[in-house]
Amino acid sequence: ETVRWAGHAWVGPGIGVFHGCAGHQEWHLHQAHQISVGLDSTGLKHRLIAGHVLSIYVDALSEEARALQGAEEVRVIGITPADVAPIIDALKAAQAQGSALRYHLIHTGQHYNRAMSGDFFEQLGIPEPDINLEVGSGTQAEQTSAIMVRYEKALLEQRSDLCLVVGDVTSTMACSIVARKLGVPVAHVEGGIRSGDWTMPEEINRVVTDSITNWFFTTSETANENLRRSGITDDRIFFVGNTMIDTLLRQMPRFHPPVFWDELGLQPGRYFVVTLHRPANVDGEQQLLRLLHAIADGTGGVPVVFPVHPRTAKNLRELEGQIPGMCYVDPQGYLEFNYLVNHAKGVITDSGG
Repeated sequence: ETVRWAGHAWVGPGIGVFHGCAGHQEWHLHQAHQISVGLDSTGLKHRLIAGHVLSIYVDALSEEARALQGAEEVRVIGITPADVAPIIDALKAAQAQGSALRYHLIHTGQHYNRAMSGDFFEQLGIPEPDINLEVGSGTQAEQTSAIMVRYEKALLEQRSDLCLVVGDVTSTMACSIVARKLGVPVAHVEGGIRSGDWTMPEEINRVVTDSITNWFFTTSETANENLRRSGITDDRIFFVGNTMIDTLLRQMPRFHPPVFWDELGLQPGRYFVVTLHRPANVDGEQQLLRLLHAIADGTGGVPVVFPVHPRTAKNLRELEGQIPGMCYVDPQGYLEFNYLVNHAKGVITDSGG
């Protein structure tokens, strides 16, 4: 469950703890960096959101925000563990400082491969979800409807004060719609992102979610401007940065090579990593083969590491044999995959993240 909040907020890079004194009215956030913010208000309250500790000052709040101010329960629904980990860490930090804030973590179960879900939770130190909707695979409509039906049931059984959604996947949109229809406010972390490409399911998810969101936690000034152009006022926009970068910086010292590193003879700076997931690229093995051949031609014989579902790799080999330089490997955990990325000559991807 997530917390309700509104007003003006300032954040530092990463998860921090508030320091300071009310009389001086200056607060600092500490992690890898420090930022100090002068405030001109009394009655400071602090709340966590979006992997950062936010300071929200009370006399700037709208009437709607004042009505929400006592809320203590939040429901967190994330796109991936990497997005959610800083949020959970900051919630725990707030609780350790005496906050009454409580949360429930909901996993929609869309990523049903262990390496794409369970291992990430373990590696990033995220607790087991309070609720797993166990949606699994399916078409866009099948997943959307299953998430909505199951999340509605969960929300009716235990209502939260706020629904916090992250990213731009099917669950982001589906849970936002359910929450708002049941009168639960919505906060969107990574709000305001736009590609302008309506062939992308993610773009539809973003626009629908943002059209019904109460408060937006953004990653860039570009996102802020997108929201302003759509009529969102500044008192609903909080520029907090990117929670995936928080996770990356925190976990970098723990990166380690995958088990196949030596077997494939990989060396730093002498291989590429490729990831492909968008339906237009991977739904249909002939299209995927065309892409892989183009990648192999463009990389000039340098090894290309392609984490892919074992079934897909088997089908590709049966259709085409071994594409020169292409190394199919199983989906990787967060620490192993980012070790590969960190040491690669380059990354070829259709992902925005």
